[in-house]
Amino acid sequence: MESLNALIQGMGLMHLGAGQAVMLLVSLLLLWLAIAKKFEPLLLLPIGFGGLLSNIPEAGLALTALESLLAHHDPAQLAVIAAKLHCAPDVHAIKEALALALPSVQGQMESLAVDMGYSAGVLAIFYKVAIGSGIAPLVIFMGVGAMTDFGPLLANPRTLLLGAAAQFGIFATVLGALTLNYFGIISFTLPQAAAIGIIGGADGPTAIYLSGKLAPELLGAIAVAAYSYMALVPLIQPPIMKALTTDKERKIRMVQLRMVSKREKILFPAVLLLLVALLLPDAAPLLGMFCFGNLMRESGVVERLSDTVQNALIQHSDHLPRTVGGGQAGGGQVPAAADAGDPGAGGDRLLRGDRRRGADGEADERVQPAQNQPADRLGGGVGGADGGAGVEQGGSGSGRAELPADARDGPERGGGDRLGDRRRGDAQVRAGDVGQPVPAAGKPAAEISHKETVMNEGIACCPENRTSTREAVVDAMLASGDELAQLQPALNLLSPPLNATPGEALLASCYEAGADHNADEATRAVSALPAAVVRSATPSLQRSGLLCMAAGALSARQLPLTHNRLCDVAGQFARAIPEGDEEAGSGFYTVRSVSLPVYRRLRRDNHSHSVCLQQALLHLLAWKSESPWARQQAQRLLWQGGVLGEKGEFALLTLDDELRERQIVWPALRSLLAVTGFLVRFPAGPVFSD
Repeated sequence: MESLNALIQGMGLMHLGAGQAVMLLVSLLLLWLAIAKKFEPLLLLPIGFGGLLSNIPEAGLALTALESLLAHHDPAQLAVIAAKLHCAPDVHAIKEALALALPSVQGQMESLAVDMGYSAGVLAIFYKVAIGSGIAPLVIFMGVGAMTDFGPLLANPRTLLLGAAAQFGIFATVLGALTLNYFGIISFTLPQAAAIGIIGGADGPTAIYLSGKLAPELLGAIAVAAYSYMALVPLIQPPIMKALTTDKERKIRMVQLRMVSKREKILFPAVLLLLVALLLPDAAPLLGMFCFGNLMRESGVVERLSDTVQNALIQHSDHLPRTVGGGQAGGGQVPAAADAGDPGAGGDRLLRGDRRRGADGEADERVQPAQNQPADRLGGGVGGADGGAGVEQGGSGSGRAELPADARDGPERGGGDRLGDRRRGDAQVRAGDVGQPVPAAGKPAAEISHKETVMNEGIACCPENRTSTREAVVDAMLASGDELAQLQPALNLLSPPLNATPGEALLASCYEAGADHNADEATRAVSALPAAVVRSATPSLQRSGLLCMAAGALSARQLPLTHNRLCDVAGQFARAIPEGDEEAGSGFYTVRSVSLPVYRRLRRDNHSHSVCLQQALLHLLAWKSESPWARQQAQRLLWQGGVLGEKGEFALLTLDDELRERQIVWPALRSLLAVTGFLVRFPAGPVFSD
């Protein structure tokens, strides 16, 4: 019985506190939002899992050795620690004495706890090495610098005022926290208020770094709050932007900025570091790493190092603060522990952060129109309204929840693309496109065939015209590949991979598989796909087959064939393929968000099919290529107008030759353009398909 009792007492459930139970539920909710709803997974998944780890009873994964000793409540051990600190032998008094003690004394107490048999948890070790030492934020800032292009800023320095306006929320939050302290509502010291307010400066990295210096006791909660607010930007800022800008201001058009020389881009980080660091030496660590990363990017002599910093290094470094920050906040530094004496403190920090975000957006929108001309050079404010710096979160920009104010805007029409802001495809869909006929590529409206008219009008595809609809879909897919083949001899980038061209019979069988099994039966439908599609090593075959399959499924449900619905259903089928190529599914989002809006806008402006495809190709290279050099060169070419600029087609051919010499290839590019050419034959349809 004693062994059984010991086993039961050793279970974590016997020691589960109310605060830990609440935090476990919150962590599970975050994981559900990230996985099931795909809501900011890069933020919520690591934060939620870190919260789970840190709140496991008796595990102590987020506790240091000394914190584990205090949580154990052994009177003899508490007496030894209290004697060293000259305080009463109770947990509350020891914590107060530790808070006032020097770092050297705190280190001695930690060593004493280790000597007594306690050890730090894995999250606590990560925190000490990465966040407590300040290494992770510095590495992140180096990566942010390597990802930043200051060309548009140097070409139009007045946009600095937008960034300055975005910092208004910092001071508003600091003053608000001090006001609460003055009236005795909640007690915050000036360093704590500054640590909370700095969330508005540059989101996660700066907030973590500065709170570790000013208010380490709040670091966990601030880390979670900072990364959570990034996810709230699409909800907070669009109403503010609409309220503080006129319809005319939201429709301002961007014009081509002057080209910034390489010398200017190289000198800028060095001059910036010297000017700011000489005035504010405390800012030298963060700013120095930021400028160093930017110098690596612009110098062009350390391309491989710059590539590593921009991609692998920053992604790994940025995920660590989220996981550890979530763990620290969930375990030892939010309501379950640190806020136990003041249940409203944690929620108040979150509420003030939310209000600070609103203050930032309001100040930003008020300053932008006040700059007064040329307004078309400042149009990016409504697209990416947050003035803070941060690692891209996969669509967390303000434009995510909004259609563009100007229906003519494609990705290159707003300031966001010039600043490197990759927006969601839903924000690029023109509202007026729903149900509007779109001429087939290369044909005037008068020559559109009956099959193309059926698709362009987006009518419901009924079972009685299933055969004609299938033929129209297959013909459209084959025609898209044939049209793309006309560009292939001139561009090495469009060389097709082996066995990448689907045949008519294969596409027809994919259509029939989708017609017999709708999207709600994705797994069964995929099992009916031809083996050539399921086992294909190339995304091209899979994308073509999945789109035809999606068309069949929509036809069977008597739904209009629109490119939003087609991409959504094809994405469902792609996720149902066992061990399928993830790139095949993600390609639909890439087409919707990058190449398709560009093609449709240029087509409406009566540009040729060839020009539309070449400009779409440049945008794919500029925002989705895995090669930093290719992205930089394509962006430079787009700033000059792309193929629409002077000698634009010659510049594209030159870039194509340079990519071949550097052995930079992107096999999926041809497939993405083929999908683009296929989808332009359909209307946009509703942004959120059913």
